[in-house]
Order: sequence, then C-alpha cells, then structure tokens
Amino acid sequence: MDRIEKMECSELTYVLWMETDQDETENLGQLVSTPVLFSSKLQVTVETVSSYQPVKVFITTESEVNVQYPGQQVVLTTDRF
Repeated sequence: MDRIEKMECSELTYVLWMETDQDETENLGQLVSTPVLFSSKLQVTVETVSSYQPVKVFITTESEVNVQYPGQQVVLTTDRF
C-alpha cells in the first residue's frame, strides 16, 4: 500500500482493517497521515500487533474510529498474502 488518493466523501476517518486466517475482520485503528516535506503526498506508517495471521489488509472511510464492521467505501486494499 503506497498511495491513498484524496476522496470526496462524507466520511472523515480512514480505518485500517485486517482479514484474518480465522475468517474474521479486525479493526486495526485509524490512519493519521502526515505531509511529506516538499511534496503534495501524504505518508502513513503503521505498526500493530495481533494474535491472528493476516490474509489481507484494507482501508475504509468511516464516520468514527471505533466501528465494529467495515463500511462499504473501500479506499485501498492489498492482494491476499
């Protein structure tokens, strides 16, 4: 995951999700971006710990951080690992 395009939507929060090897989806938290010096791009660094093996990760836009299930607006996703 290397780039997130700025989207026009009513949701205000980017949330990172993980699909697990146990067929569950886990909210890994809010993505907070920081501008890169002398660039119009944003940079996000993620560090997390989980007791599950990731199968895929993806980002959604949500109206709040502590949602239990991902919304329908997927911004970015990986291929399966």
